[in-house]
Amino acid sequence: MQPLWDRRPAQGTATIYPEKPGAIRILLTRVAKERALPLELLTTSAEHDAWFKAKVHAALTDSSPPIPNKVVEEHFAKRRSDALKRS
Repeated sequence: MQPLWDRRPAQGTATIYPEKPGAIRILLTRVAKERALPLELLTTSAEHDAWFKAKVHAALTDSSPPIPNKVVEEHFAKRRSDALKRS
């Protein structure tokens, strides 16, 4: 009997464990689609959790006056319009 580490993977595992060229293709496709590196390559989940909690705390303790909903909607409508013009 062969040792476990010397056995070939069962058929159909290529989708679960892609070979290196396939994994690279998947990564490059994702980078091109998202126009950024995947977050999990840039930071750990603990770092992200700390960053996110700090942002939430800062937002909850922010004493600046609220921005009216109409102003926010106009701002993002303009951003969407600009993005559609660029694409």
